Amino acid sequence: MIFSIVVPFYNSLPYFDVMLKSLFSQIDDDVEVVFVNDGSTDNSMSALQKYESYHNIKIISIPNGGVSKARNIGFNACTGDYVWFADSDDVIGTFAISKIKKKFKSLEFKPDIITANYYAFDDEVKNKGILYKNDNYYNEYEDTNGIIDDPFDVLFNRKNNCTMIWNTIFRSEHLREHCIKFVEELVFAEGLVFKIKAIANAKKFSFMNSYIYGYRVPDAKRGSLSMQHHSINETIFLINALEEWYYCFEKECHFKSGSDFMKLYLAQLIGDLLNYVDFLLKNEKNKNEYNEYNEYLSTKSNSFEHIKRNITKRPSPKGEGLEG
Repeated sequence: MIFSIVVPFYNSLPYFDVMLKSLFSQIDDDVEVVFVNDGSTDNSMSALQKYESYHNIKIISIPNGGVSKARNIGFNACTGDYVWFADSDDVIGTFAISKIKKKFKSLEFKPDIITANYYAFDDEVKNKGILYKNDNYYNEYEDTNGIIDDPFDVLFNRKNNCTMIWNTIFRSEHLREHCIKFVEELVFAEGLVFKIKAIANAKKFSFMNSYIYGYRVPDAKRGSLSMQHHSINETIFLINALEEWYYCFEKECHFKSGSDFMKLYLAQLIGDLLNYVDFLLKNEKNKNEYNEYNEYLSTKSNSFEHIKRNITKRPSPKGEGLEG
């Protein structure tokens, strides 16, 4: 099996059917699809059942535990040499699978990570128009035999591929060898933390100019996690996860220049999250919690202030939130 696609879903109607059509119009014997039903209470399973006759699909049902847990369970069931994580409300790009297979056949090495382009769309736009295209051209990296001096600078800074994972294909053995999993306690930005570890431990990279994925822009009516206000505890958990990476970057990452850039990026991001927690605590209904967290905020803010003062240009890529 060349590669596996993991698609977790939870109450994904009416968009799930669109994803399924975009997917099953392309898959063949070289591709397996692992669906993880994360405790759906709507008719999402009914949309999937019409495709059960396909021999190369697996359907796993679990109690609701969040997208990170569903992705981990899906990955554990994969048999493909590579894995691609997709979301149930998006679409697979036209001819994406054949383009990916063609890319695999052209390579003389086994990349740990393959990055491609994507586009963003919104059903509310007239004629379902495309809102944004991730127009990156990676031709300059074609003759590097997979060796990139500074992949964090390339992927996080110059090419604006920070948080999303659905335009990225990972070598399965790379993830297993380095115990790279989604942090199940994270309810947002789980893709960012996952991707940092995957890149930090990777040795070879490949790229595609093709648009392999269509990202459906979330709206308030759908209640996307990327648009919700997160609790104090949820935000602090993310801060702690990012802080852990901040301090261990030099130890785990063999890209020295990338490590320097990522320290600045993470320090700025952690600072923004601390300001958000401070804002929440000053809210009237959270005043009782302020004393409990005030010392935490002071300690964390002071520990990152000396780094933030050295930032002359915000290193966070433009146009990206913390979607997983």
